[in-house]
Amino acid sequence: MTYFLDANIISYIIKQIPSVLTRLQDLVRNNASIKIPIVAYYEVKRGLLANKTSSRLAIFDTQIKQLGSIIEDADLFIGASALENNAILITNNARHLQRIPNLQIEILK
Repeated sequence: MTYFLDANIISYIIKQIPSVLTRLQDLVRNNASIKIPIVAYYEVKRGLLANKTSSRLAIFDTQIKQLGSIIEDADLFIGASALENNAILITNNARHLQRIPNLQIEILK
């Protein structure tokens, strides 16, 4: 089963809310796939940058790195635009963009 995290849940993880951490640990133990949707990622990152909460931003970045899910903001918007318009994105940056679910990519080198 795949679970997507909303921005508020990501904030609870950063704040180390026990009930949220326990539930996510249960999901991981049961081999669930936990993903952060593009928009939730951006929403959290934007909020942390706007509030200049560098310690929480560092925690978020560490969690994202552990998931192997860092995608640059511009790539997120380009990928989201292609998805919204049901377009195939032509790129040579498959490493980041292939992690955007359902995004159709054509790689040119």
